[in-house]
Amino acid sequence: MSIKKTTKKETYKTYEEVFKDLPTIGRALWALRTCDELTQKEFAKKLGISESNLSDIETGRKKVGPKRAAKFANLLDAPVISFVKMSLNELLKDQKLDLKVEVTQKAS
Repeated sequence: MSIKKTTKKETYKTYEEVFKDLPTIGRALWALRTCDELTQKEFAKKLGISESNLSDIETGRKKVGPKRAAKFANLLDAPVISFVKMSLNELLKDQKLDLKVEVTQKAS
């Protein structure tokens, strides 16, 4: 029996399908980190942030803006659009605005 090796993008797509209720950047980072079996220290280094900052993001104590979300997505080879959408929707939810943002790639 062979086991199909999945890419991070495939892993993230599966993650996004599971958490359709406006997933947070923190949940996404936690899912990718645990999937890769990395400690917070190792993962934080990969993202260029402190371990405590990563912990705060994963637990929802700190929010990630869209620009930083895009940076994290690029560093992790994850879908930028999905990370930016999560960031924007999380900010709207925190402001108690009953809105949802859809993000698409700008036409060249």
